[in-house]
Amino acid sequence: MNQMLRDGGRGALGQAQGKRLRGALVIAEVALSLIVLTGAGLLLKSFHRMLNVDAGFRAENLLTVNLGLAKINDIGRRVSVLRDALARVAQTPGVQTAGSGDALPPVYVNRATRFAVQGGTEKNNNIAYLITISPDYFRALGTPVRAGREFSERDDAMAPKTIIINEHLARVWFPNENALGKRLQIVNSEHTNEWREIVGVVANVRYSGLDDATTATIYTPFAQTPFSWSNLMIRTAAPPATLIPSVRQAIKAADPMLEPAIFRPLAEWVSESVAQPRFYTFLLGAFAVLALALAAVGIYGVLAYGVSQRTREIGVRVALGAGRGAVLRMVLRQGMLLTLTGVALGLIGAWAMTRLLKTMLFEVSATDPVTFAGVALLLALVALVACWIPARRAMKVDPVTALK
Repeated sequence: MNQMLRDGGRGALGQAQGKRLRGALVIAEVALSLIVLTGAGLLLKSFHRMLNVDAGFRAENLLTVNLGLAKINDIGRRVSVLRDALARVAQTPGVQTAGSGDALPPVYVNRATRFAVQGGTEKNNNIAYLITISPDYFRALGTPVRAGREFSERDDAMAPKTIIINEHLARVWFPNENALGKRLQIVNSEHTNEWREIVGVVANVRYSGLDDATTATIYTPFAQTPFSWSNLMIRTAAPPATLIPSVRQAIKAADPMLEPAIFRPLAEWVSESVAQPRFYTFLLGAFAVLALALAAVGIYGVLAYGVSQRTREIGVRVALGAGRGAVLRMVLRQGMLLTLTGVALGLIGAWAMTRLLKTMLFEVSATDPVTFAGVALLLALVALVACWIPARRAMKVDPVTALK
């Protein structure tokens, strides 16, 4: 034993122990890399789907303005002032159309309400977003009207009460019939419990985030349910920010008491709404790239060291007739065996750990097989490249030099 220690660990026992330790470290690196890469892959796929989801609106070239109406106490005047402000804004050069609503997708919706369907049975999910809008709101927002019509100036305080519903509400309450002409009742303390006729069905809009679950939504005309503030939706032909001064001037010209605030393109609101998932995806992605690099370096380092330690053995093998291909396969086999062991352990760990990401994923399963398979394949390919370099070096060992 003393002789073995004096040899600096070059004995068989020391070499075997060192080899096992290095192999275990490589396996651990590969397994941990696969877990982190899988988590990053799931978040990346989720984030991509979130950005490409049908949100029910078009954010490009859309300027939003928060408009306070609380100082105008007379309800009739409040309605006429907002109508005048929208008309002036719509006539501003560079503006294509303008509408208003008291919700701002995909940031928030202000109110929810209970409702009842005339002649319908009670359902558990009879809660809906309640949004007060002006004519041209859907045209400005870019929300398709699936059936019926938008509100018009005819839907004023003297006209029969009307509402528009979204596709989700129509599908749940009127699955096998036409919702147009049916009657709903808004049940809350703000509204009289009058039956209101459905005059339109529009696409679902995600008001509380791009990952918001589809929610029943009821729209009422501003002239029939005037609220104390609203958000102007202004569709522009030019970059929205360039029209802020002229839009501000048009609003103030309608009434000096109007208080326009927070001029901001809707695209910025959308970007801000996904800031948190973007950060998590970037952070875990950075860790994943680092883990992948460390795994590749670890595999390369272990095999390169192993080749240097086995130079004499490889030289003897070549001298006794072993082909270069056999040497290449020997080194590759060693590296890929470690890699595949790490991949197997990593898949088990990832299957357990990615369930912690379940609440952060959007329309992606925590055990998505495509992501798991893709990450495992990527890691195997990177490991193969890391193995190839020392394997090629082993092929070039000169048996005469090695024996000397």
